Amino acid sequence: SISCYFFIFGNMNIPKKIIFSYGKQHFPIVGIGNNGELSPIAAFIENIPKNSGMAFIVFDSEGAKNSESLQHIAGQTGLDVMHLGTGSLLEPDTIYIMPENHRLLSDDDDLYLDFISGQEIDFSLDDFFSSLSASCREYAQGVLFSPNKQPDGHIGLKHIKEKGGMTFFYSNKLGNHLIDSENSINPAEIPVQLVHLNTFLKPNTPDSHTAHTEAEIYKTIIDLLLYKTG
Repeated sequence: SISCYFFIFGNMNIPKKIIFSYGKQHFPIVGIGNNGELSPIAAFIENIPKNSGMAFIVFDSEGAKNSESLQHIAGQTGLDVMHLGTGSLLEPDTIYIMPENHRLLSDDDDLYLDFISGQEIDFSLDDFFSSLSASCREYAQGVLFSPNKQPDGHIGLKHIKEKGGMTFFYSNKLGNHLIDSENSINPAEIPVQLVHLNTFLKPNTPDSHTAHTEAEIYKTIIDLLLYKTG
């Protein structure tokens, strides 16, 4: 996407930090964007199950204003919580808070965290989701909370879907729904839906021996068809 390539060079004084490398990490990366009130995103975070096998990156358009509250909410889940870039590569079952004055950059297979210093660069929710999509591809997932019908982040979610990822959009004014779909869902139910869908969509690995009944498989197929077609 245009936004990804626009930010590809980053800050020349501080080295970019790689956080995800496609082909080396094989688990969903869930980008959570918020430019509305905190209660919907709080309901989502509070219901993230342990051992989901997913990494979560939280980016709030208010930045530092809501950072402390989001860290407190995430800290109640029992999952590891840290600022993005504190560790090395992203790890599953961890909630990362996007730090202030930083942005995500996509460089083919690699996703970087880049520090913004001494300049005003508008890093939008569209840029956030588009960068995830460009590097994480089918491993990228997007969840957007906004009171607007065509919010910042809407285009970025479409980029994620184009690469095969899943997206959810919640708006207080519009009701709960999947992006490009009329299916209704509550913010507190989205984490469970992500786990449910990813269980059936992820590639088989030597360690995956989960047996699913015909009824479970049939229900998931119907869910996926509804998700894709609305």
